[in-house]
Amino acid sequence: MLHSDAEVITGSESLLQQGYEVRRYNLDAPQTVLARISQHLPAHQAAAQQALEQQLQARGPQSLHQQLLTAYQGLSLATQYRLDRYPAIVFEQGKAVVYGVTDLNQALLRYRQWQKTRQPDGAQ
Repeated sequence: MLHSDAEVITGSESLLQQGYEVRRYNLDAPQTVLARISQHLPAHQAAAQQALEQQLQARGPQSLHQQLLTAYQGLSLATQYRLDRYPAIVFEQGKAVVYGVTDLNQALLRYRQWQKTRQPDGAQ
């Protein structure tokens, strides 16, 4: 599921209880990570660079690297699946997408209905 901070996503708990795998990717995450990193940096460029280097040393560069990888994963998947809007609920590694729905149970129902139309007559 790809979404932004603006959407409230519901239904993930019930799907997890039913055994479905639910992965959430917030498309606003990169901006959030970058804002957190740059928060309280001095206005002067040299001083800001020094403060940022101190942050990296304190947290460890691998920590920041992992945060950025995680933050950009949603954008990477959106590009890979050629998604053109969000929220987007993706099924079967991009074979099917339900756009504009924030209730996962409703998205799953729409996906199942679509699957039924794709099956040959008599197939279950």
